[in-house]
Amino acid sequence: MKLASFTMNARHFVLLIVLVLVSLTPAFAADPLLSWIKSPEAYFATSDELAKWKKEVATAQDAQKFIDEYFRVRGAQFKKDLNTRIEFADSKFSVAKVPGSRTAMGRAFILLGPPNEQKTNHTGATGAAMENSPLNNRMQDNSIERGARVTYTWV
Repeated sequence: MKLASFTMNARHFVLLIVLVLVSLTPAFAADPLLSWIKSPEAYFATSDELAKWKKEVATAQDAQKFIDEYFRVRGAQFKKDLNTRIEFADSKFSVAKVPGSRTAMGRAFILLGPPNEQKTNHTGATGAAMENSPLNNRMQDNSIERGARVTYTWV
Protein backbone atom coordinates (compact mmCIF):
# COMPACT_ATOMS: atom_id res chain seq x y z
CA MET A 1 0.00 0.00 0.00
CA LYS A 2 2.84 2.40 0.85
CA LEU A 3 4.61 1.58 -2.46
CA ALA A 4 1.47 2.40 -4.46
CA SER A 5 1.08 5.66 -2.55
CA PHE A 6 4.73 6.55 -3.19
CA THR A 7 4.39 5.76 -6.91
CA MET A 8 1.28 7.93 -7.14
CA ASN A 9 3.03 10.78 -5.32
CA ALA A 10 6.06 10.46 -7.62
CA ARG A 11 3.82 10.70 -10.69
CA HIS A 12 2.12 13.79 -9.28
CA PHE A 13 5.52 15.29 -8.50
CA VAL A 14 6.81 14.68 -12.04
CA LEU A 15 3.61 16.14 -13.49
CA LEU A 16 3.98 19.18 -11.24
CA ILE A 17 7.60 19.69 -12.35
CA VAL A 18 6.62 19.47 -16.02
CA LEU A 19 3.84 22.01 -15.55
CA VAL A 20 6.14 24.39 -13.70
CA LEU A 21 8.79 24.16 -16.42
CA VAL A 22 6.23 24.77 -19.15
CA SER A 23 4.86 27.78 -17.33
CA LEU A 24 8.36 29.19 -16.85
CA THR A 25 9.26 29.14 -20.54
CA PRO A 26 9.87 32.72 -21.53
CA ALA A 27 7.52 34.68 -23.71
CA PHE A 28 10.34 34.75 -26.26
CA ALA A 29 8.99 31.55 -27.78
CA ALA A 30 5.51 33.02 -28.15
CA ASP A 31 6.32 36.29 -29.89
CA PRO A 32 8.73 36.43 -32.85
CA LEU A 33 9.60 40.04 -32.03
CA LEU A 34 11.21 38.90 -28.79
CA SER A 35 13.64 36.64 -30.67
CA TRP A 36 14.43 39.27 -33.33
CA ILE A 37 17.94 39.78 -31.94
CA LYS A 38 18.85 36.29 -33.21
CA SER A 39 17.56 37.04 -36.72
CA PRO A 40 19.69 37.98 -39.75
CA GLU A 41 18.43 41.56 -39.45
CA ALA A 42 20.36 41.86 -36.17
CA TYR A 43 23.72 40.64 -37.54
CA PHE A 44 24.99 44.24 -37.47
CA ALA A 45 24.02 44.89 -33.85
CA THR A 46 26.88 46.26 -31.78
CA SER A 47 27.91 44.82 -28.44
CA ASP A 48 26.30 47.82 -26.74
CA GLU A 49 23.05 47.15 -28.59
CA LEU A 50 23.16 43.46 -27.64
CA ALA A 51 23.64 44.40 -24.00
CA LYS A 52 20.81 46.93 -24.22
CA TRP A 53 18.53 44.27 -25.74
CA LYS A 54 19.28 41.83 -22.90
CA LYS A 55 18.78 44.53 -20.28
CA GLU A 56 15.75 46.42 -21.57
CA VAL A 57 13.66 44.20 -23.83
CA ALA A 58 11.03 42.24 -21.93
CA THR A 59 7.87 42.72 -24.00
CA ALA A 60 6.94 42.85 -27.66
CA GLN A 61 6.48 46.62 -27.34
CA ASP A 62 10.02 46.98 -25.98
CA ALA A 63 11.32 44.85 -28.85
CA GLN A 64 9.47 46.91 -31.47
CA LYS A 65 10.79 50.13 -29.96
CA PHE A 66 14.35 48.73 -30.03
CA ILE A 67 13.99 47.52 -33.65
CA ASP A 68 12.60 50.88 -34.79
CA GLU A 69 15.54 52.67 -33.16
CA TYR A 70 18.01 50.14 -34.65
CA PHE A 71 16.84 50.92 -38.18
CA ARG A 72 16.31 54.66 -37.55
CA VAL A 73 19.98 55.05 -36.58
CA ARG A 74 21.16 53.18 -39.67
CA GLY A 75 18.76 54.73 -42.16
CA ALA A 76 16.23 53.54 -44.71
CA GLN A 77 18.87 52.59 -47.30
CA PHE A 78 20.54 50.24 -44.80
CA LYS A 79 17.26 48.43 -44.22
CA LYS A 80 16.63 48.14 -47.96
CA ASP A 81 20.16 46.82 -48.64
CA LEU A 82 19.95 44.43 -45.70
CA ASN A 83 16.66 42.96 -46.90
CA THR A 84 18.11 42.55 -50.41
CA ARG A 85 21.11 40.67 -49.00
CA ILE A 86 18.88 38.47 -46.84
CA GLU A 87 16.68 37.59 -49.82
CA PHE A 88 19.73 36.75 -51.93
CA ALA A 89 21.28 34.63 -49.17
CA ASP A 90 18.00 32.77 -48.68
CA SER A 91 17.78 32.03 -52.40
CA LYS A 92 21.41 30.91 -52.87
CA PHE A 93 22.73 29.46 -49.60
CA SER A 94 19.83 27.47 -48.12
CA VAL A 95 20.69 24.05 -46.74
CA ALA A 96 17.85 21.56 -46.27
CA LYS A 97 15.23 23.49 -44.27
CA VAL A 98 17.67 26.12 -42.96
CA PRO A 99 17.20 29.50 -44.67
CA GLY A 100 20.33 30.67 -46.44
CA SER A 101 20.54 33.81 -44.33
CA ARG A 102 21.06 31.63 -41.24
CA THR A 103 23.92 29.58 -42.70
CA ALA A 104 27.58 30.53 -42.35
CA MET A 105 27.86 31.43 -46.04
CA GLY A 106 24.67 33.47 -45.88
CA ARG A 107 25.85 35.32 -42.80
CA ALA A 108 29.18 36.09 -44.49
CA PHE A 109 27.36 37.37 -47.57
CA ILE A 110 25.04 39.53 -45.47
CA LEU A 111 27.88 41.01 -43.43
CA LEU A 112 30.42 41.46 -46.25
CA GLY A 113 28.15 42.02 -49.23
CA PRO A 114 28.64 40.79 -52.77
CA PRO A 115 32.15 40.11 -54.06
CA ASN A 116 34.15 42.72 -55.93
CA GLU A 117 35.26 40.12 -58.44
CA GLN A 118 34.22 36.59 -59.28
CA LYS A 119 36.38 33.94 -60.90
CA THR A 120 34.90 30.79 -62.38
CA ASN A 121 36.78 27.52 -62.61
CA HIS A 122 35.24 24.73 -64.69
CA THR A 123 36.41 21.20 -63.98
CA GLY A 124 35.36 18.06 -65.79
CA ALA A 125 34.32 14.76 -64.28
CA THR A 126 37.99 13.94 -63.60
CA GLY A 127 38.33 17.08 -61.52
CA ALA A 128 41.16 18.46 -63.65
CA ALA A 129 41.10 22.21 -64.04
CA MET A 130 40.51 23.48 -67.55
CA GLU A 131 41.96 26.96 -67.10
CA ASN A 132 44.80 26.42 -69.57
CA SER A 133 42.79 24.23 -71.90
CA PRO A 134 41.72 25.42 -75.33
CA LEU A 135 38.26 24.19 -74.33
CA ASN A 136 38.05 26.68 -71.48
CA ASN A 137 34.58 28.24 -71.31
CA ARG A 138 33.39 25.99 -74.15
CA MET A 139 31.85 23.16 -72.18
CA GLN A 140 30.04 20.66 -74.38
CA ASP A 141 26.68 19.09 -73.63
CA ASN A 142 27.87 15.55 -73.10
CA SER A 143 28.04 13.11 -70.21
CA ILE A 144 31.48 14.28 -69.07
CA GLU A 145 30.69 17.98 -68.89
CA ARG A 146 27.19 17.44 -67.49
CA GLY A 147 28.92 15.93 -64.43
CA ALA A 148 31.35 18.83 -64.21
CA ARG A 149 31.77 20.97 -61.16
CA VAL A 150 31.83 24.71 -61.39
CA THR A 151 33.68 26.49 -58.62
CA TYR A 152 33.15 30.18 -58.00
CA THR A 153 35.82 32.09 -56.12
CA TRP A 154 34.85 35.45 -54.73
CA VAL A 155 37.74 37.86 -54.46
